[in-house]
Amino acid sequence: MIVYSPDGKYFFTASEGEPETDNYNDPVGSVSIIAVHKNYAVVTTDFSGFAGTAGG
Repeated sequence: MIVYSPDGKYFFTASEGEPETDNYNDPVGSVSIIAVHKNYAVVTTDFSGFAGTAGG
């Protein structure tokens, strides 16, 4: 999913870590913030801190 801020300065992306059909490999999802006004600088964070928890 990609959305942008009302002023157009930022794009926000969500990268879903969807598991394979056998659930053997369940990649971690992430979120990125892209600053258009700063030469498309990107900051990405993932959800690896939740791996192995009841919610992750």
